Amino acid sequence: MGGFEQCEGDFNLLRETFPFLTLELITAGSGKLELGEQKRKATPGLCYCSGPNIHFRLQTNAKEPLQKFFIVFGRDAFPKRTHPTALYPGCVYQGIDPNILRKWGELILEEGTSQSSQAGDNVASLINVLIRKISNEAEESLPAQGTDALVARALRLIDSDFQSLRSAQELADRIGVTPEHLCRAFRRSQHATPYQVLTRRKMAHAYTLLKLSPFTIQEIADSVGFSDAFHFSRAFKKQYGKPPSQARQARGLK
Repeated sequence: MGGFEQCEGDFNLLRETFPFLTLELITAGSGKLELGEQKRKATPGLCYCSGPNIHFRLQTNAKEPLQKFFIVFGRDAFPKRTHPTALYPGCVYQGIDPNILRKWGELILEEGTSQSSQAGDNVASLINVLIRKISNEAEESLPAQGTDALVARALRLIDSDFQSLRSAQELADRIGVTPEHLCRAFRRSQHATPYQVLTRRKMAHAYTLLKLSPFTIQEIADSVGFSDAFHFSRAFKKQYGKPPSQARQARGLK
């Protein structure tokens, strides 16, 4: 489901939740946007997503009513063939030329009203390209408070479950955000990727085991989630500048 909306001068929409992920593209006018923890001006070129369990309020400026395109994922056929991995409820992107957004919106609507038997697939393809364009070319706006809370939650999970966690994808899934969003938050806060932080925690534990335990290198690798001792040794050497065998030479163990 999608469409174009020319807001009336008294447009003021407030909702605390919505059952479907909804992408909106502002192409003209001005107003105010509240989305989760973010409060900001709604201006042309702004893209954002509302959805389940996210506070949302959009109010237009009566002198410059907002114009926007919207796409609702989950109600009909074409969203099933799209993969909005860069989008999640509460995300905000800025920096794309509103004229480009308008052209994309018009193109998607035009194809969506086509009588062609391929219209559904064509619309899905166009939406996928638009999503990639937004995530690759626009700048994601992250509220500092929300970013800090997200990273703190991820760090607690890494500290408690580092032995079983195997990837940034799994970490993001456990927290309920996309890997892209988690990576941006970590780079801003930790100046490292989630996987780098996870690997450091694994290697620190492995180093302790190498120095204090009788376990073999393969057993230690298994204990921190590396089934392949070679990949474990490579990650360990990258962290400490020496292979695991050298780290435990003082004890004479292999």
